[in-house]
Amino acid sequence: MAAASTTATASGPSTISDNHATGQGGGIDSVGAPLSFTGTTISGNRAGGDGGGIDNSPDFVPPNTLSASFTDSLISGNHAGASGGGVYNQGPVDVSSTPITGNQAARGGGIYDYGTAAMVTVTDPFPTGNTPDNCEPLGSITGCTD
Repeated sequence: MAAASTTATASGPSTISDNHATGQGGGIDSVGAPLSFTGTTISGNRAGGDGGGIDNSPDFVPPNTLSASFTDSLISGNHAGASGGGVYNQGPVDVSSTPITGNQAARGGGIYDYGTAAMVTVTDPFPTGNTPDNCEPLGSITGCTD
């Protein structure tokens, strides 16, 4: 799913699964658009680059101006060849009641948060069971441990 200029929204139950991208954003590539998902399962997606499940990074907008929210959803079993198996992030993200588990990447198996101004807020549960780690860089996401 690629999004452009308007908000990409999914309200569940919905599933984004088993997609493959040779570059970034195996399941979702925001392409600079805001994202809003409720009751959505994002699983089994693969990216050769960043963001196996979700790539929340700017292509056409300034960094750190994107927004994404995931509520009562599941981000699981995604794989990225580079960073962010579950989520690759470069903007404000709110994750609420959304398990992020069983994802894989070279760095940031659960969530990879790029840049110092990127803000990620995770409300229980925190990412667990991701490989090689749950969040990277370590300490960039409050409450997330490896």
